Amino acid sequence: MTSKIIKTSASIVIGATTSNPIVLNEMTPVALMTSASVVTGTAITFLVSTDGNTYVPLYDETSTEVSLTNTTAARAWSLPVKNFLGWTFMKVRLGTSASAKAQATYDAPISLLLEQW
Repeated sequence: MTSKIIKTSASIVIGATTSNPIVLNEMTPVALMTSASVVTGTAITFLVSTDGNTYVPLYDETSTEVSLTNTTAARAWSLPVKNFLGWTFMKVRLGTSASAKAQATYDAPISLLLEQW
């Protein structure tokens, strides 16, 4: 079976803590990239939804929030695919479920790679 990679993007606007909704269309996020010194939060976490209306924090099988550590440099991550399988919608959040952080300076573009298996 071959896979298909699609590039998509989202943005966290100034004053917001989450990105716009990302429709996954039966695809799985496999990578995420940020621009240099634009994203102002030090942690990046995720919200997921099955209906596009109700979003909840994404946790792994050990009840640990799925999180990436961000710096002021441009950065790219491979995502833990098994945690994203099956979700219909997602948002990228600055901070954690306990402490979300508003984007401070510029709108923060986020690039994502989605894979269809």
